[in-house]
Amino acid sequence: MWLMKEESAAGNGPSSGIGGTEHVRCANWMLRQGRVGLVEIATFLELEQDAAHTILAPLIAQGFVQEVKSGDEVRFRVRLLQRRR
Repeated sequence: MWLMKEESAAGNGPSSGIGGTEHVRCANWMLRQGRVGLVEIATFLELEQDAAHTILAPLIAQGFVQEVKSGDEVRFRVRLLQRRR
């Protein structure tokens, strides 16, 4: 299973597009959960929904997380990239 490393998120590795351990913690948890809603993410991070969305926004903008809309509901999931051979 692929997990993001905290040192990469801090800007010390090849995946330095995101920053902060909360981003990494959130993405790793989401990867294990599958599709999750903002309320679930906020609960996991022990934050208000607005603050959780602030952490989620750069992950979405940089393509690490995808919004999945199903009717009126918006869920989020980690996007995995395939390795080149």
